[in-house]
Amino acid sequence: MKHLSYYKSLIHKWGRQLISEEEKGELFTWINETATDDELLDIMQHEYTLEGMDSSVMPVDMQERIMKRVFKANDRKVKTGSRFWSKRIYWAAAAVFVMAIAGYIALVQPSAKPAANIVADIPAPVLNRAVITMGNGNTFYVDSIGEGQALHVPGGVLQKNEDGQLEYTIDKQAAAAGTMLSTLSNPKGSQVLHVKLTDGSIVWLNAGSSITYPVVFNESSRKVSMSGEAYFDIAHDKRRPFIVSKKGVVNIEVLGTRFNVAAYQQQARVTLLEGSVKISADSLQSQNGKFKMLKPGQQAVVSKEEIQLTGTDVAQQVAWKDGFFSFKDDNLSSVLGQLAVWYDLEIVYNKSDDKRLFNGELSRSLSLKQVLAVLEESNVSFKIEGKKLIVAP
Repeated sequence: MKHLSYYKSLIHKWGRQLISEEEKGELFTWINETATDDELLDIMQHEYTLEGMDSSVMPVDMQERIMKRVFKANDRKVKTGSRFWSKRIYWAAAAVFVMAIAGYIALVQPSAKPAANIVADIPAPVLNRAVITMGNGNTFYVDSIGEGQALHVPGGVLQKNEDGQLEYTIDKQAAAAGTMLSTLSNPKGSQVLHVKLTDGSIVWLNAGSSITYPVVFNESSRKVSMSGEAYFDIAHDKRRPFIVSKKGVVNIEVLGTRFNVAAYQQQARVTLLEGSVKISADSLQSQNGKFKMLKPGQQAVVSKEEIQLTGTDVAQQVAWKDGFFSFKDDNLSSVLGQLAVWYDLEIVYNKSDDKRLFNGELSRSLSLKQVLAVLEESNVSFKIEGKKLIVAP
């Protein structure tokens, strides 16, 4: 049995692209089959120290985040002879563990290797610029509501609690007016916002997203519509299904569950964490394939042509809610799309045949310049001009 120091050296070589294919296979097999939690933590601390960080001890939250990603990706046994084995090992060991170490260290000390082509900078959103348009046509900014302040709206009362969450309660004397629809719009470049509806369901709304809902749901169903990306934690009510729709694209029906919806343009991705959901698309002409049931750990990709079910990394799909960009074999266009929404950017990039893939996690609290400095490690260059991000050819 080889000493732990040997695998430390392989991790170090892999992160710097000096490892051979034989050594890579040996390292990944050891991580997946033999390594203990303490040994993995020891390796993380070793890499952290080698990078010359200001603190000699890796912060506990950094350790926990990396290990959580490893457990999420490596939560089932797969026989060595499986055709999926090599792909699973590559992601579980390399993209989650090694890339996580490299990514976190680069993020907390981004100035160690400055990016030559990036001069201007755009900070991460620090304010919420969401707007609510009520059923009576009145509008107001969410950040105008003070902590604990009660705002009377048609059909109910809206308050903001100490952690910034919006919460609706029903005003029984004016409930009839609450059936009018209100729209909560969270623009690009705005912090993630979460709101508790009158049925007890909670919705997290990403930047560049909106949701339309009644303050008071009717007695037979709970219907909302949305655009962009939102995470739903639905209060159970067997008498009234909760229905989420993106007009002309997808309808999602549940009783009580947790799921994520990314619905942009004419396509939607629905990822289920808990419970079960029924997915349908009005654009599908035939009954065959018009709706499908989604199970936990699955994702439905809905288009005008079909509803396709696949397995997915659930933690990666909802990382935005927890304050992270999470990439798993994402191409540059996908990465830039996420940056455009968060930092409110116009992207100038015309290379559709770019084959580069990105793996790992980056904190969404970083400035754009800090994020781009990490991405430039993959031989891509950027220039910021105002709100325009230009990718060098």
